[in-house]
Amino acid sequence: MHKRTLLSLAPVALLAACGFRLRGVPEFSFASLYVAAPAG
Repeated sequence: MHKRTLLSLAPVALLAACGFRLRGVPEFSFASLYVAAPAG
């Protein structure tokens, strides 16, 4: 069981070691977006 736990945590440790982090919520300078698409 100890080996399985170690193998499942290895990818997480490698991603943390390389500086990986989630981006979070993007911040845009506009409140809405308009898309002019043809009907249909």
